[in-house]
Amino acid sequence: VSIPDYAFTPFGRGNTSISSDIDNYNNFAKNYCEANGITFVNITDITREGLTNTALVASDNLHPSTLAYTKFVGRILPFALEKIQN
Repeated sequence: VSIPDYAFTPFGRGNTSISSDIDNYNNFAKNYCEANGITFVNITDITREGLTNTALVASDNLHPSTLAYTKFVGRILPFALEKIQN
């Protein structure tokens, strides 16, 4: 699972350096997973809506909200079910 981008929170204030570092790590993780037959699920794009959709950010102005986690699960669950069934 990719790393959420906390730059898109009131705490992160749209800091592009944070997003760039997260992109670098997520690219590394995705490439590693692909090379080793591991499913990689991107949820970072969900968190990058946090400044425009504040319901995705928890009341601490940093972490993903319940809504964001619900969206994460919606994205991850089909892959998990597939793995369980096989």
